[in-house]
Amino acid sequence: MVGFEKARGLFVPSPPRQQDQPPLHSKKSMGSPLCWSEGNVLFSAHPTRPILHGQIVSGQAGSNSSVHFDLDLPAQIIQSPALYEPPIAISASNEDRYLYAFFPPSQLNFGAGLSCVWERLDEITSWNILDVYVHERGNDVVASLWLESERKWSYQPTNIDGEKQQPPSSLASLVQLPNPGTLYPGLPVLILIQQLHEVQVLFRTPRGFNAHGMELSAPPFVRLSASIRTPSEASESDPQPTTTVGNFSGQSVVRTAAVCAMYEDYTIVIVTHSTNIPIPSSLLDGFAGYSDAFGESIAFEDNEELPQRITLDVCELFVNGFATDERYIVTNPLVSVELSEPGFPTEALPALTANDASAFSATRRVHLESISIIPNAAPSSGPSSTHAPNAPKASGNKVPKLEGDGCTIVACAGTPGTSHSRYPLPDR
Repeated sequence: MVGFEKARGLFVPSPPRQQDQPPLHSKKSMGSPLCWSEGNVLFSAHPTRPILHGQIVSGQAGSNSSVHFDLDLPAQIIQSPALYEPPIAISASNEDRYLYAFFPPSQLNFGAGLSCVWERLDEITSWNILDVYVHERGNDVVASLWLESERKWSYQPTNIDGEKQQPPSSLASLVQLPNPGTLYPGLPVLILIQQLHEVQVLFRTPRGFNAHGMELSAPPFVRLSASIRTPSEASESDPQPTTTVGNFSGQSVVRTAAVCAMYEDYTIVIVTHSTNIPIPSSLLDGFAGYSDAFGESIAFEDNEELPQRITLDVCELFVNGFATDERYIVTNPLVSVELSEPGFPTEALPALTANDASAFSATRRVHLESISIIPNAAPSSGPSSTHAPNAPKASGNKVPKLEGDGCTIVACAGTPGTSHSRYPLPDR
């Protein structure tokens, strides 16, 4: 099944946890609480509790039978369930071998959220917790994507002579789709987009055995982080930077994000929509005496969003994850796209073409609630157009989109920039 990853929801501030510390997130501003896997399993979050449900969807028409199960929870959540919200940014790897979810901290939790990775056992309903780790406070995950470890198969409608039919018949041949980005044979790679404009890439550690056949102890994943706002790179040999966590007032944080791998291209596209955290009024009281000299300042409520331009930032990501080479990642931010009124700014995208740009104003709210990246049809054999159940829809309006090299980004796109990495990047 060819799908896409997306994050949906508007930023709806909740009451501040501390007097001078407004909340960095709300549940509605985060990634999708649903995931439809290749094995026809629907993973969903509990509406109010930090629980992850699984439901095997029956493929028979008219069948109401289904199997329900719950995944094991980390010890931190079992001990203090009130400190965490329902999971978000849920994603499953190829062939349902691994599953990821992020548990944001609740308003009672002054700490940080949890990332959890499960590994499937022999049965589709049996999962073991493979890795759990804590994120920096305020640097929550908003989107996730598993890179494929092998090429997918799809059905190509044909006739008896092997030629495509219009409309397609019931006869179909099995074809293998092109490479989605860079392949990583047998080693899953997980990409996470975080609120403080960072991308974190998790490489599965190969299993090792000693001379006596005993499995060697090693961390389940190697984690590398880099900025998506400035050209950055990170490798296993480099010391990993630590995020400075303090008062986030006045900072820009990612509201929604989407990430997608392209067919027959090493590029991984990341699209983010950011918002500004307002400065609490209590911090501005000391500057009241400067009003006469510099003019009256504009007052904002503690939970009110700052006025801002509607801008979507696009970034390229290259990942080298082969076990024989040094693992490294390279980010290359592209041109930001400003979505201005009254129409779509097609003049800012000289290398791209806009479809139905005039309809953008009527469907503007739909696009700000969700960012979607949809891979274009494969060059040799078009992938099946099976969309996830939470695909964006605009009622009564055509969805405007921009088509780039290898993908279609709803309401935004960027032109490739120039990389200045010290690591070699493969030719397109």
